[in-house]
Amino acid sequence: SAAAGPAPAPVARRETATPVPAATAAPRALPVEFPKDPDIVPVFEEEMAEVLSLIDASLPRLRTDLADGEAARDARRAFHTLKGGARMVGANTLGELAWAVERALNPVLDGSAHFTAAHLALVEAARVVLPEFGAAFVSGRAPAADADHIEHLAAVAVGRVQALNT
Repeated sequence: SAAAGPAPAPVARRETATPVPAATAAPRALPVEFPKDPDIVPVFEEEMAEVLSLIDASLPRLRTDLADGEAARDARRAFHTLKGGARMVGANTLGELAWAVERALNPVLDGSAHFTAAHLALVEAARVVLPEFGAAFVSGRAPAADADHIEHLAAVAVGRVQALNT
């Protein structure tokens, strides 16, 4: 067998750590919550479906025109309704999430702020996680979604913090 030549010199490899933005940090563990009265859970599920439909109807209008005040009001009303319904049945984490969105939209409704791309990002992100929060509550498990991200987006929408560059 032919003798192999000298082994190639190892190539120095520079490894760099990729910074992890705060928004992608592991979400906090959320509690398992149980209905105050199991008999009203079906009413809550029905209300949740209606709220999601209201949000679904307002989103295309807001994507087309951020100045659509009626669509912004409809979205805010949906989150207000969800906040009350969730708290009534004992889905407090879901209620707090809905309240965060509602609070961010309140200045738009009272005329002290314009509906912006940050508000739209908040409503869209909340719409994505709402079904998980509702399903987790109804099935008696902790939500597998990130409430902190929604709270951060709400803070961005009202100008309390700057958006993370992710």
